Amino acid sequence: MNTTPQTLTTPYQLLGGGDELVHDLVSIFYSHMAKAEPELAKTHPLDENGLVASETQQRFALFLIEWLGGAAHTGEVRDFLDRRFAEVASFLQNRPNPSR
Repeated sequence: MNTTPQTLTTPYQLLGGGDELVHDLVSIFYSHMAKAEPELAKTHPLDENGLVASETQQRFALFLIEWLGGAAHTGEVRDFLDRRFAEVASFLQNRPNPSR
């Protein structure tokens, strides 16, 4: 594969086209979040060590890989997003106003 700048068209390719690098980047990101912004880290599911759970990190890595132009993992990410959107919609659905 010719990797001159002209042939590298996506950020994923510019990063070397490796999923492992993106997973490492996500791990470093969440590790830094836990140290620099512990209250923000607590908004995510945590593991037994108080760090953002590996499942959350995995989902974000799959999203980031696709967003950067790598392989599509839409099935896994889409299923998760569909469940979460349904939960949010259920929570936000219009309810009768008790003050009326």
